[in-house]
Amino acid sequence: ASVTTDVPGTVVLAGDVNTTGTQTYGELVTLAADITLTGTTVTMSNGVDASSEGGQGLTIQGVAVLGTVGGSQALSSLTVNGASTLSGTAVNTTGAQAYNGALTLGADVALEGSAMAFNGTVDGAQVMEALRADNWVQLHGDPLSPQGRAIAADTRAAFYIDTDIWRGMVLGQSLVATRQALAGLSRTA
Repeated sequence: ASVTTDVPGTVVLAGDVNTTGTQTYGELVTLAADITLTGTTVTMSNGVDASSEGGQGLTIQGVAVLGTVGGSQALSSLTVNGASTLSGTAVNTTGAQAYNGALTLGADVALEGSAMAFNGTVDGAQVMEALRADNWVQLHGDPLSPQGRAIAADTRAAFYIDTDIWRGMVLGQSLVATRQALAGLSRTA
């Protein structure tokens, strides 16, 4: 069985929804509780908000196609256990976001939350094209030319999320690795 809604206004979800088929929500969805949606594909093209800032979280068991998440009221958390396509402008949570499957960015999407987990691939076509272009410019082009700089910018965009949260996570992991290396060296001295 499947679920499809497409009425003017907002759909409020107050309990989990389990289907063997697809779930398509054609309007903005507001979460009134922590919600788990289970289906082959869950589509929320017009977005999803918490009913209070950071008050409700969303877990999707299956493929997720999401518009803006937390555009007006940030969710407490977002977990997708399946492939994800993000086509809105932002995904805002006060807590963690976990993408446990391939992630495709259909637009420039700002990810804001306390922690990000990418347990799958991020838009393989974008990464592959960036690597191929970078390889070409290193072998046949001029990395300092305008074309070379544009390719370098595309490569960086494929691997680097330009947010304060992402930079903080990278810095935190760098500090952990440095401390582990120093601890290892001090034991061998």
